[in-house]
Amino acid sequence: MQITQFHSLKQLWLRVCLTFVSQFGSNVFAFGMALYIYAKTASAISFGINLIVVPLVTVILSPIVGRVIDTYSHKKIVIISQIASLLAVFCFILAGQVVTGQLLIPVSFLLIACLKIADEFILLTLYASSVNFVLEEHQQKMRAYQQIAANISRILAPIFGGFLYALISFSNFVWVEFASEFLSLLLILALNFKLVQHDTQLSSESVTEDTSFKSSLKWLKTQPYLKAVIGFSCVVNAVDTVIAIALPITVLTILRLSNQYYAFLMSMMIVGELLSSLIIAKRKPRAKPLKFLIPLNVISTLFLLMIGLVPALGYSKPVIIYSFLVITVFAIPFIETFYNIPLQVWYVTEIPERIQGRIFSLSGALISGIMPIGTLFFSLGYELKFANLLIINLILIGLAFSIKMVLFAYFKWVKKIDFAEAKILK
Repeated sequence: MQITQFHSLKQLWLRVCLTFVSQFGSNVFAFGMALYIYAKTASAISFGINLIVVPLVTVILSPIVGRVIDTYSHKKIVIISQIASLLAVFCFILAGQVVTGQLLIPVSFLLIACLKIADEFILLTLYASSVNFVLEEHQQKMRAYQQIAANISRILAPIFGGFLYALISFSNFVWVEFASEFLSLLLILALNFKLVQHDTQLSSESVTEDTSFKSSLKWLKTQPYLKAVIGFSCVVNAVDTVIAIALPITVLTILRLSNQYYAFLMSMMIVGELLSSLIIAKRKPRAKPLKFLIPLNVISTLFLLMIGLVPALGYSKPVIIYSFLVITVFAIPFIETFYNIPLQVWYVTEIPERIQGRIFSLSGALISGIMPIGTLFFSLGYELKFANLLIINLILIGLAFSIKMVLFAYFKWVKKIDFAEAKILK
């Protein structure tokens, strides 16, 4: 079949719809479940379940998920995983009829773990199938619109979830997640996982090479650019965890502003990411997608420094400080999206299809594994009492700024890595 722009764009919008439906349903469900368990048990653990499960599942499953993706039919993996999600939600609905009180915590933990395991297979398999969904010229557009769909779901889910939670019983609330999972399954069935075929793509029948996790590590060692990109991403993501800790402390404790001010600040991060995603979706892909990886990181890191510097210089004027913070939290994700989306496209277009599952799961495990370390490090830093909170905030933000600047200098002048020329060696 001759692949036309129409076929490719149809796939693109199916994939974007799938992103919105699945994430919206999951976000609404997570919001409602946390409220319900907290109301029944008065335990704050309900709000921390996702923070524990997500990195844990990613790290533990990475060797298994990667090998499965690179060995079996992508469509079958996604369909089976989606059906498993449906069954998990349905079993939770049945369990909810007999389980109450404190027993809800382990049952909820088990459900979320099952959903996260299924999601790990689904998301990584869909990511590895990106090159087969749409033409290469539409890869950047697809990633950008997916980002927009994800951000819209993040905005709407708490509003819809709060309204729905107050309107109906929790037993009926769970059916919303079931409906979301079922609609996601229908969208998956509508996707053509083999629309775009490549000369280097191997069918499952012809794959004779070693598909073990060890072989993928051996292959990765031969790829200097890929190792540099993964290492770069790990450090940047770990250091950037300071933002999630510093912002509430700055707004709620240092400036003594209300929760509404903090909520608005966080919404500006989503708006910044939305706007830049929309710009990227309309823009033609660059021949060298990673050309501005370090320059854009330098700019966003300068804005990061403002989170510590502005309160320290003008702490007596909270309105002015808050105005600067609004600009800062808008600018950081706005700038970072201009290299994050091209980086995602670079991954799916450069890495050979036969090994994408293992490499994606490995990089995801490394990033997921190191981010909690960054969160713990900066969290403990804010607990130190050697100075007032204003100074501690400046020191920790300054430390994050310094680590990132040293990282950029290391890759540019020590390793002499030119990300503009990043490619996979044959």
